[in-house]
Amino acid sequence: MSILSDILARKENELASLPDVAAKAAPGRSLRAAVLNACPSLIAEIKPVSPTGGRLVEERDIPAVVSLYSRYAQAISVLCDHATFGGGFDLLASVRQQTDLPILAKDFVVNRRQIDAAAMHGADAVLLIAALLEPERLSRFASYAIGIGMDVLLEMHDLREAKTVTALLATLT
Repeated sequence: MSILSDILARKENELASLPDVAAKAAPGRSLRAAVLNACPSLIAEIKPVSPTGGRLVEERDIPAVVSLYSRYAQAISVLCDHATFGGGFDLLASVRQQTDLPILAKDFVVNRRQIDAAAMHGADAVLLIAALLEPERLSRFASYAIGIGMDVLLEMHDLREAKTVTALLATLT
């Protein structure tokens, strides 16, 4: 089994711990505007653990990392997968309390509740990975996130996914 398939199998169990409460629509900080208004622009990442590199940052050091990122980056990406990357929605909420920069919730989103949890913990944007979602779900999740005031970062890896994302973008504009 690959790391990705392990993560996806575990996500179903994690979903049971997330509340099934829809986030209220609220205008957040715009990730899109933040990265487009600077050249070059930097989205700095908080990833406590790497599956191949081990621990990257200690929990006690995260405030110093956020402070540094807040001075030089236009946005911060927070890993929300705990088992593989040492992140989580609690980490996202902690980072939200420490910075005014837009925050991207970086997770393997397979359920709307993850988008709600990201929003309720202070994320301004959510990552959607085309390889994980069939086109209809990708479209539904993107529309949902936008509808509650979040920006969406779409990740694609190949021509097939690029065609799916291009078709999706045509429906959202």
